[in-house]
Amino acid sequence: MGGKHERGEDTVISAEETVIAEDQTVISVDDTIMTVPEPVASPELRRRITDGAAEAPHIPRSTVVFFLRTVTGERYSLSTAVVFGRAPRVARIPGGDVVQLVSLPSREGRVSTTHVELRQIGGVVVVTDLRSTNGTRVTLASGVSRQLAPGDSMAIGEGAVVDIGDGNRIDVMRETTRDASNDIAR
Repeated sequence: MGGKHERGEDTVISAEETVIAEDQTVISVDDTIMTVPEPVASPELRRRITDGAAEAPHIPRSTVVFFLRTVTGERYSLSTAVVFGRAPRVARIPGGDVVQLVSLPSREGRVSTTHVELRQIGGVVVVTDLRSTNGTRVTLASGVSRQLAPGDSMAIGEGAVVDIGDGNRIDVMRETTRDASNDIAR
C-alpha cells in the first residue's frame, strides 16, 4: 500500500501518491525524482493539430548545455557525468554509464578519493556528494549556500559553485545552442 513514510531525515512518498501534471516529464536519478515542465500547445491548437486542421508550429528550440570549470580554468563537458576526487573511481558495471574521472589536488586531505558527481539531466545539473568525509558545499547563483550531507543530491543551475575543499571549486556554466534538428527545409 502506498503512503508517506519517514526514514531518518528523508521523506518517502510512494508512486501512488505522487501527482504529476500532464505537462511535465518525470526524471529519476537513483532515489531523486524530479519533474520538469514541458512546453505545451494550447488545448485548441492541440485539437486542431490532431484533427489535421493545423500544422504543428515550428519553434526553434534551444538546448541548454552545461559545462564545468575548475579554479585552474579547465573545462569539462557534461555530455557524460563527471566525478571529482583525489583519485576518483567508479564501480565497474557492465553496460553502466560512462563517466569522466577528474583528479584534483588536496594538500590538506579534505577532498575524498571519490568525492562528488555532477551530471546534467534535462535543464538542470544534479550534484551528488558521494559519501565524502568532509562534505560538499553548494552555493547557488542567488548566493544561497547549502552543505550537502554525505550521499545527498541537489539540482542546481547556471552560476552555482560546488566547493569540495582545499580550494577546489567547480563552477557550473552554461552554453545555449540552437537545436538545428528541428529545422525544416523549405
